[in-house]
Amino acid sequence: MTWSRYIFRYSESSGFCRVTDIASRGSIDVALASLTSAGKIRRIRRGLYDLPIVNPELGGELSPDIDEAARHYRSSQSMDNHS
Repeated sequence: MTWSRYIFRYSESSGFCRVTDIASRGSIDVALASLTSAGKIRRIRRGLYDLPIVNPELGGELSPDIDEAARHYRSSQSMDNHS
């Protein structure tokens, strides 16, 4: 399985994807760039990605769920601090 496919599957299952949840950042930069440029994932901030949701009635992507992103980021930070 390629890194791009692995990252996309991980994102689908969790809704958000933080690079450090998967592997070292350096090993998957190319895959993240490829998925982002293809529109399969969206970069929210450095190291935090989500799956874009398109609303056809509004004619574009919805904004990321900032509350969910913050919850995911906080939980991953607390896991980092306990490692």
